[in-house]
Amino acid sequence: MGTVVKSRRGSMGASLMPGTLVSVDADGAVTRHAVGEMPVDGTPWIALESALRTARSDGSADSVSIALHAPHVEVRGIALPPLAEEEAVQLLSRAGGRYFLGARGVQVVGVGAIAAKGEQRMAAAASSRLVTAVEAAAKSAGFADIVLVPAEAAWASATAQFWPARARGGAAVIIADPSRIVVVETHAGAMTAVRRFRGGVHDVTAIAAVLRAMKGDVAIAVVGPEPVRAELVAALAAIGVPMQPLPADWAALAADPVALAARCADLVTAPRLASIATRMANQDRVRRFGWVVAAVAAGVFLLAAGTELWGTHREIAAVEQARDVIRPAVEATLVGRTSMEDAYRRLAEVVATQRSAPIWSGVLGDMAGRIPDDAYLTGFRARGDSLVIDGFAVSASRVFDALTESPVLESVRASAPVRRQAPDGDAMERFAIGALRRAAPLGGTP
Repeated sequence: MGTVVKSRRGSMGASLMPGTLVSVDADGAVTRHAVGEMPVDGTPWIALESALRTARSDGSADSVSIALHAPHVEVRGIALPPLAEEEAVQLLSRAGGRYFLGARGVQVVGVGAIAAKGEQRMAAAASSRLVTAVEAAAKSAGFADIVLVPAEAAWASATAQFWPARARGGAAVIIADPSRIVVVETHAGAMTAVRRFRGGVHDVTAIAAVLRAMKGDVAIAVVGPEPVRAELVAALAAIGVPMQPLPADWAALAADPVALAARCADLVTAPRLASIATRMANQDRVRRFGWVVAAVAAGVFLLAAGTELWGTHREIAAVEQARDVIRPAVEATLVGRTSMEDAYRRLAEVVATQRSAPIWSGVLGDMAGRIPDDAYLTGFRARGDSLVIDGFAVSASRVFDALTESPVLESVRASAPVRRQAPDGDAMERFAIGALRRAAPLGGTP
């Protein structure tokens, strides 16, 4: 059975099952076409080509996305190292029978996005003869681009259309069929696991356990023919598994899982199935497109660089012209400014010297009022804040005590031993006293 949906973007979606093609027009009308069995002798699949040509009767679609259903395709999760898509495809293609139970002959393999650490990566496999025959029929029907995807991936993409507000979260869609039940687990519209059960409600407990094991707040929907769907919904509700209601505009497609897969086939980004010839053609097209983009980018870069260089030279010329106009005034201003700066610098040096120089007049005045009348000063030496005074006195200790009590001096000490001398006949004591000028208090001079 198969389904074709016309897309607004000039593409169609299709589902393919053995023997039948079901087409859905823009108004949602469903039509089934018999396509017979795939020829086994390698001859063209004329019936499928005719059905696709009929579905493309108006010629508006240039590409088609076809969802393959079992037994045409097998989907399963496989533990793989973090390989790129092409590397993973080569690994699985070399030993398809080892990973896929239904693989017979040469297989075409597609893999999903790289999974998180410890999680399985979804992969799909289909017969190389089938993929080649479908691609050839679609090309003969007038389609330039053909994409083949597993129906399970299309159903997973449908969850993001059911609930757009929860498109980035987890969801599960249950395909209810009289002969089997398929549970597709999804995250952000991409399938993360596929589990299969017997038809009817025989495995409803196991289905409920799978749904409860999913992480986070999971939206769950059941699609399929109404009698089968209603029976399964009732059985799950009876054991406490609620269903998420589907939008009204999806009700008709939800009753037909094949049509639903066709509607959402063009939304699938991975896994995709393509023959070797198609893969090589796609790679060549991507490579050519990359060269075109690189050439355009280089041209745009050179154009932008040339425009920027021209603009820069233009601005420089304008600046030079403006500088020529104001140069005389600026030179005169600079001369005056230099002279003024030199005068200010010298004035600042004088002020700094004046502020840093000790004021000894106050110290001398204070000493003159304190030393005894019978004392004589014969020398005064100052350096920085230090001073040394020499003199004679009847009692050098009285001079020392007087200077010790001075508010403008500190650290008064004898700089040399006191010696008795008689300069004019009377015996006097010769002294040398050192001291430090006391720092000026805030706001005044000591």
